[in-house]
Amino acid sequence: MSNVLAVHSVGQSLMTYLGNVYPAELKEEFPCDFRVISSGELATNEDFGTALTLYLHRITMNEHLRDSPRSRHWTS
Repeated sequence: MSNVLAVHSVGQSLMTYLGNVYPAELKEEFPCDFRVISSGELATNEDFGTALTLYLHRITMNEHLRDSPRSRHWTS
């Protein structure tokens, strides 16, 4: 399941980055939450308030590469 965890980690990193670069002047006047959301959260009809949300849709694994062994790159 490392692929799922990797996708989640990238999403969280992106939201953390956006939260960190959001200017302080705007934070005071226009507070905003940066979140990664799941389909379960969308199904609850929850009010996210003022938020920038990231929802990844239709992520698939390449079926031709799924069972292939990892390539080994040897350096000399």
